[in-house]
Amino acid sequence: MFFIASGINDTKRKEALLLYLGGKELQKIHRTQNDASDTYEKVKELLDVYFKPQVNWTFERNKFYNLHQLENETISAFATRLRDALCTCDYEHYSPDPAIVDNVVSKCLSNRL
Repeated sequence: MFFIASGINDTKRKEALLLYLGGKELQKIHRTQNDASDTYEKVKELLDVYFKPQVNWTFERNKFYNLHQLENETISAFATRLRDALCTCDYEHYSPDPAIVDNVVSKCLSNRL
């Protein structure tokens, strides 16, 4: 928005302003991530990737496997909560259903299972 409001269209100037306004730490990151021939759009993309939060899959799966059925929570509600938690566990490459069944069987409060 700043570039539009300022009437700045030149990509080299956009890149220079981005780095100047970002400060010395951003400039340092840029130097380590950048190829000198990169365009403003490529620099933006590289910085977006650099600053994107990283997911710790092991930690997310550990959180999933430590979920327990709450008192007065139905098996159906527990399974739904497990399925929601599974979204952050990187189970997209295989069926998550066995993981949910394992967790329901081992962590539910019912003696009838």
